[in-house]
Amino acid sequence: MADQNPTGDSRLVSLRLSDGQAEILCRDLGGWIDSLEADLRRPERLDDPDQTRAEAAACRRLMSGIETGQIHVPDDEAHRFLGGAAAAHDRESEYDEVVSTHDAMHALLAVLAGER
Repeated sequence: MADQNPTGDSRLVSLRLSDGQAEILCRDLGGWIDSLEADLRRPERLDDPDQTRAEAAACRRLMSGIETGQIHVPDDEAHRFLGGAAAAHDRESEYDEVVSTHDAMHALLAVLAGER
């Protein structure tokens, strides 16, 4: 796989997260770190312990960035891991259905309130 950032260039960018967003992300990242570290205590059970180590390191970088309000980008491993986590969350929470239901109900409420 070709390196998407062959020169290793990175820049420090400020994060603009609300306190609530930061709290949610830190909670989830903490759980993922704990789970990955638990898996690494039995590396012989893992298909790819190096990948699990890389994911744990990416989660720690994300946590640190959220805590300090600044993060180095690009970070392909962190992007890949968080992208997978976001997609899994959307599937498990049936996000598309929740949003569609929300939008439909609020569209009807707006009509009932005389807004349309």
